[in-house]
Amino acid sequence: MTIKTETHTTASEVTEVLTHEQRAATEPVLLRIKDVERLIGLRRGAIYARIRDGLFPPPCKIGKRASVWPQYEVTYLNRAIMAGRSDDRIKSLVKNLVEQRAQMAGGGE
Repeated sequence: MTIKTETHTTASEVTEVLTHEQRAATEPVLLRIKDVERLIGLRRGAIYARIRDGLFPPPCKIGKRASVWPQYEVTYLNRAIMAGRSDDRIKSLVKNLVEQRAQMAGGGE
């Protein structure tokens, strides 16, 4: 017997994303720009253009000249892109990811 399942992403897709505790336990990986380029198939300039357009989250600064992205953010954006989400949906996802990041860092309390 084959079970057919469908995945639907709603406006609350980020709230369905792993909770802070689950993310910390399962994916505490931080990616440098070269890793992000490899995972999403875009070069540095295109990534920063997407950041300016609200289609990709800004990096986390970890030093004067060092920036990283949480792997789970890149993963969820890849899933949204592969699912054919509109730019508006992706912008909403990015906004929610950035808000969750601020809350995890204590900035949203």
